[in-house]
Amino acid sequence: MAEISVSIGLARAPAIQAMLAAEEPLRDGAHQLLGSLGDKSVLDTDLCHYLLWVGRVIPITSETGTLLDQNVQTGDIVAAIRADTPSQPAPERSARRVLVCSIEDSGRLLEVSNDFPLVELWGDLFPLLGGEKLRDAPADQYALWAGRAVGSLSSTVGELGIEDGSLIGLTRLAYATTKTALLLQLPDAQQVFWVDRAPAVMGRHDQSHEKKVDIDLTVVLQPRQQRRVSRLQAILHETNGQWSIQLHPQARAPMFVDSRIVKAEPVLLNEGDVLSFGPHPNRPTLQLVVRFESD
Repeated sequence: MAEISVSIGLARAPAIQAMLAAEEPLRDGAHQLLGSLGDKSVLDTDLCHYLLWVGRVIPITSETGTLLDQNVQTGDIVAAIRADTPSQPAPERSARRVLVCSIEDSGRLLEVSNDFPLVELWGDLFPLLGGEKLRDAPADQYALWAGRAVGSLSSTVGELGIEDGSLIGLTRLAYATTKTALLLQLPDAQQVFWVDRAPAVMGRHDQSHEKKVDIDLTVVLQPRQQRRVSRLQAILHETNGQWSIQLHPQARAPMFVDSRIVKAEPVLLNEGDVLSFGPHPNRPTLQLVVRFESD
């Protein structure tokens, strides 16, 4: 038994079917997925502002078992979908017929024991997943979708273990002006990154992608240092004046808040905290000091 923390997602529309080629990078298929959801204006360079989750539909019955039985882990996202969402096998072995759904991150975390039976979580979990309208809805009308963030859009559909019936959730980062501005400052104070909207994606510019991230660290990195910071390194969030940071699902380089390594679960930021980039906080490639400024 262990306590786990999962994000609560809201499925705003029914899942729809799409076809993906097993040998193509998910980055290529993502445009088709976004187009099927109605977002036809997205460019390849905009994908840094989307999170993609891959998971499966889990029926809620007495035989479903626990979160542990379903391999749900800290950092995953869960959402409720209609249990009658259709799924048919793909006509070709080289293709995958998947379900696609737009998932809105509610910003809420559920902390729960991983050995608690899923069917008994209905009264507490599903009102969070779908709002008050689900509070009295019978569990057999809905199913649980549990997704895990895609680590690399360059991986193929097959490499990611996407199978017929897998459900792919897409979350667009929705920006809002913050109550408290975040200032990330080099220790010598010669460079300051001012962040006044969230969420904000931090990373470095890649010549193969025209669109820059929100916080581009390229300007403070020497050419030989750039590989020690991922193109998509971290996501910064702000809630009621409190900032937090989490590792971007596609990050390959480690980072730290003081001596604490940053992972998928958000880490709260305090005045004077030091963000360190590199293999170890005592041997950083880059450091930024956290400051705040309120209206």
